[in-house]
Amino acid sequence: MDNAQLASLVEEYQKEHAPRLDNHLKFFQELPSLEEAIRFACGPHPHRRHFDATTLENARKRLMQNPEKLREFRVFARLRDYIEGETKYIGFGDLTVYDTSLWLGAYLNRWPKVVYLHAGVRIGCDALGLTTDAHMIEMDQLPRPIQVLKPHHAENFLCIYNDCFHGGSTKRRFC
Repeated sequence: MDNAQLASLVEEYQKEHAPRLDNHLKFFQELPSLEEAIRFACGPHPHRRHFDATTLENARKRLMQNPEKLREFRVFARLRDYIEGETKYIGFGDLTVYDTSLWLGAYLNRWPKVVYLHAGVRIGCDALGLTTDAHMIEMDQLPRPIQVLKPHHAENFLCIYNDCFHGGSTKRRFC
């Protein structure tokens, strides 16, 4: 896929998909307390359809044991690492850890500076010929048209459009 095609997809993403993610993150930014943010961040979501209520409740309880600890992390990466450590043992995978971190990061005004990889994003990167051996990819390693996006939007873009990068479906998924 050439840069002109990618730029066109990025433009489509910015019009059709970015506002949905921005609105979801704004919801978290406007919550009245960190405890409410944790409650919603550990709640049901389409990405979590395979989790039962007990698993989500266990994650909520785990993060609620010391909610103020989350405020200590000044950068998103540290927040994400902490949430991963607190939730991996109950079955949260890369996507759920990322989502929980992004949503709580929005509340705390901590934003990713890199694109974190989970299954859908990794497929998108692979389709674009990008090296994905690590759990993240730097923004400057992405094709130029994608670099105009903020990292959390680049993650969403790579997941939604991954089938398009190698000539697959033009049907857009919702991440």
